[in-house]
Order: sequence, then C-alpha cells, then structure tokens
Amino acid sequence: MAAASELVFIPRVGFRQACALGTRANLVVERDGKMLAVAIAPDRDGFRLEFTVSGIAIDPGPDGVAFEDPIRVHDDHGRVVARRPRWFMGGRLRRAADGTATLRASFVLEPLAPDVRSVTLAFTGPAGDWDVELPVEPITPDGLRGRPIDVRDATRGAIVSATAVARSAELTAIELEARLDESPSDEALRRRSIRGIGCGFAGRLCGDQLVLRDDIGVEHIERGHPCLDPDAGRHREVVQFSALAPEVVSGVIEVQYLWVQEAGDEVVTVSLPGEADISLGGCSAHVIATRVSGVYTAGSVHVGVNVADGSRLGMRISHAVGQRPIVEVPEPTGTAREVTLQFPVVQVRGPWRLEVPLDAS
Repeated sequence: MAAASELVFIPRVGFRQACALGTRANLVVERDGKMLAVAIAPDRDGFRLEFTVSGIAIDPGPDGVAFEDPIRVHDDHGRVVARRPRWFMGGRLRRAADGTATLRASFVLEPLAPDVRSVTLAFTGPAGDWDVELPVEPITPDGLRGRPIDVRDATRGAIVSATAVARSAELTAIELEARLDESPSDEALRRRSIRGIGCGFAGRLCGDQLVLRDDIGVEHIERGHPCLDPDAGRHREVVQFSALAPEVVSGVIEVQYLWVQEAGDEVVTVSLPGEADISLGGCSAHVIATRVSGVYTAGSVHVGVNVADGSRLGMRISHAVGQRPIVEVPEPTGTAREVTLQFPVVQVRGPWRLEVPLDAS
C-alpha cells in the first residue's frame, strides 16, 4: 500500500489517501422481507460506511424518524473501529412509495489497519437485527498526485490552514481547513462550529472568490465550486485555481471571512407577517417575515434578514449580491402566525493569511 501521507486530488471530490481500504461493490443481503445494501468507501481521514435497509414494515410519518440505534463495527482481528465525531452524519427512516419505510445511513469511521481484510457491521432496531461481514481490499483512486502541507494562521479565535496541494498543467488545487481555537469536546462542538469559508455561506458569491497571488506577481481567481468536506470540529474544502507557471514555488491566499454556527438556547419569535429588530449570537439584525403564495398549497414563509454591511451577503442557493439573506420555509397550511429563529450563523471577519508552498517536491 502507498504511504499514509500520499494523497491524490479527485475533481469534484477532494483529496483522498492514495491507497486505502474499501469495498469494490455494494454487499446486498436479504432477510425477513428486508434488503440491506452496504458499502465502504475511503474518506479523507478514514472511511465512509453507507447502508440502506428497504422493506421496513413501519410508518415513520411524513417527516421520517431519526435512526438512533448505535452501529457496532469491528475488524477481522476483533478490534473495534470507532466512529469519527461527525455530528451531522447518521441515518433516517422515511416513507417509501410502497407503504413501507427505508433507512438510509452514513457514518465516517477511523482508518482501518493495513492488515484488515474484512469488517463486521452490526445494529438493531426498527430496521431489523443485522450482523454482516464486509470484505475490504486496497483501493487506489484515480486522481492527480498531491502532497500534505501545514501552513496556518490564527486570529479572532479561529485557525485557518492549508493542508494539501496538487498541481498539473491544467489546474492547481489547495485544501483549506478552518477550526475554532478551542477544545473540540462534544459540548463545544454542539455549541459552535465552522460552516463556511469566505464571503458566501455554502458557496461563495460572484466577485467574492478566493484569490491566489503567486510569487511572480500573478493573481489567480478561484475556479468553479469548492469541494466541501465538513466534519465535527473543523470545516474543510478544496479550492481550485488555474495552472501556474513552472517557476512558481509559492503563493498567498487571504481568507477574509468565516461562517460560524452558534447553537444554544437563544430563541427569537417574529409575528407572521411582521418585522422586528432582533439579537442572536451577539449580533443584531432586522427581520421581515412574509408569506409567499404556492401553486397547489398555501406556499411558504419568506424571512428576510437585514444585517450590518448586508450588501455582501447572500444565503440562498441562488446567491444574490446586494440583497438581504433569505430563508424560505415550506408552510403549506397557511395557518402559522409566527416564525421562530434559533441557531444563528454568524460571519466572523479575519483576515487569515496563508503563504502556501506550491513547488512539486
């Protein structure tokens, strides 16, 4: 197997280990009218375990039911394989078209030792009692050779790092990580977490892309969409730039903003329709709540948020420069009389300056 430090960059995916253990195809098991399909794919720091159970004879309701039964994984040497602390991973049972329920679940676990050739997955609950063995083998993904680096800058209680780089005659890919400068305990992660890098939340706005300034004075504007790989305790994404001149050996990236989600017990209620000055996460804003008509239902609730320097903000998939952030929530009954706001996402201003080594060594 390749050394653990060897990386490859896969477009639209990100950096992965050059060789890691996984399954070549889904393992499918049928039992008691249910069907389990499970697979293991190498992840950046370990592996991703994904499985589906179909044909479950329960009604999970219109919103589904969270999968709360813990999974148990051990390798063929009897060693327990621990889950990585990734708070948003898990599973959910949802209604299927045939009146049954389907469970879809995804977990990220710690790396497997090189001598492992199978792992066993076990769990119980409404999806059934399962104990299945999955054969694994070395998998070498196709991609551009990369290498790990370690460049970081800290300010305003957060650390931004450049952690990997790859370059070719067509592109330059740089992996960025951001994390809060505090203990990554479960309690801390539930309270605050990084949700985005740069001006845009879950995608940067046109005109706000990151810029790489190389050591011969050329500026390269970020190309396309970043490859996002968030995790508990840190946010990771890969940004891509154009190809660099052969003589370039370093460049500078400045990150102006981070997005931090502030969880907690703070709750603000706004009348519908209505508007109010509010304060959440230590920040003030003016909120306007209105209704938006639907074609077949009463439609949705439209919440506009005015904040300081709002000319550079946008929080919908169709980001709009110069417009207030919009949150749109389905509300088909048309009977709601108020909107509750909680868990604000706050923009933290840097900058964080990274001088990134870009030579091929």
